[in-house]
Amino acid sequence: MDEESQFVSSDDFKIGYEATKFLIEKGHQKIGLSSMEKDNFIGHQRVSGYLAALKDYNLQNNNDWVFEGDYSYESGISAMYHYQSKTNVTAIIGASDLAAIGIINTAKKLNIYVPHQLAVISIDGTYLVNIVSPRLTSITQSFFKMGETALKMLFADEDNMSNYIYVPFKIDERESTL
Repeated sequence: MDEESQFVSSDDFKIGYEATKFLIEKGHQKIGLSSMEKDNFIGHQRVSGYLAALKDYNLQNNNDWVFEGDYSYESGISAMYHYQSKTNVTAIIGASDLAAIGIINTAKKLNIYVPHQLAVISIDGTYLVNIVSPRLTSITQSFFKMGETALKMLFADEDNMSNYIYVPFKIDERESTL
């Protein structure tokens, strides 16, 4: 991202870090990160945060644990088949609510029980987290606050304006993690 860009977002490095830290503190050591594009700004930041958390907790990193995708439900399905056949992860961070739901639904088809055999956390925290079973633990972003802040930024005095603003997020624990 160039220095002239202006944006309002959650801190994607912190999202990757905090999601990973949450699962580590739940006892997981083999954690997948799925369904995002690693080469764009958001994906790169989330992967960097994820890797930093693994390093800070002295846990190994396995390249098979990061699965690229496009944030979609179908990407979550592909991710779960990948994890089931090539890894022994005990927890997965879905890059979106839709991807995490794809992971959960595919885990059910594979007779993998969430959260008893596999913990799943999503990134976004939209209404979707409450209409899937088990309900998804999520990194909940405030999209309303992002929009409100962006509008204020748009109409602000340019001399007093930051190039970027990070809006806080929170972790909402539900039934998909133990």
